Amino acid sequence: MRLLALALAWLSSTAWADDVGEAPARLGGLDRIAEAIGTPIVVRTADLRVETPHGPITANPAGEGLEDFSALLAEELAIYPRPLLKRARLKRIVLASELAFDGQLRGAIPDYAHDVLYYDVARGSYSRSYQRTAIHHEFFHVVDYLDDGQVYRDDAWAALNPDGFHYGDGGRAMQEDALVSLLVADHPGFLTRYATAGVEEDKAEVFSRMIVAPREVARRAALDPVLAAKVRRIKTLMKNFEPAVDDAFWKRVGDREPGPKQR
Repeated sequence: MRLLALALAWLSSTAWADDVGEAPARLGGLDRIAEAIGTPIVVRTADLRVETPHGPITANPAGEGLEDFSALLAEELAIYPRPLLKRARLKRIVLASELAFDGQLRGAIPDYAHDVLYYDVARGSYSRSYQRTAIHHEFFHVVDYLDDGQVYRDDAWAALNPDGFHYGDGGRAMQEDALVSLLVADHPGFLTRYATAGVEEDKAEVFSRMIVAPREVARRAALDPVLAAKVRRIKTLMKNFEPAVDDAFWKRVGDREPGPKQR
């Protein structure tokens, strides 16, 4: 708590914070990553309201959880090839608290209109796995948008699904379900119930789980031809977007996952 208070006091004293309500994130090594990729990673020090074509994004200054989330975000962003992060063309990555879209609390929000990616430093802090997944899930939405200018429609992807399947009403309709992002085994072709909400969420769920749980995804894909096709599609999409996301990248991702615990 004392370290957090000192960090926030320091942030508030900077000229940047006084000017626009945010300051460079220097905790957890995020300053080094920001310099390497040429994208500012900042901490909100004042309330936020940003108007977008689909609704307002609001947030409070980053508070409890900032230190831990900063370290986690730095660790997760470090797995990406630098060219991928640069190609994402983000103008800023913003850390805040009480992040919401049109009044609905969210763990993260990609703002396609302004090329900004927002993360809530506290939401989901009860689960490191949840926060890791959310980091990659939302980053994929940015890539998905830049890939072809669309997020909510992908006919080729939808065609991979079992006959007769139809997506739900989008991620917004499932935000209040605390269990919706847990891995499930009763939806062939899908990793979570959240993936069934929309094509955009399905793609982001596959990508994020390929990063945080590669062995489990590989195990399930070996038994599920629909999921296997989706894994192949994600690898193709990502490599086409940035060639550095190649087989060597996916091997590094797999190598960093801890092996099974020995009894």
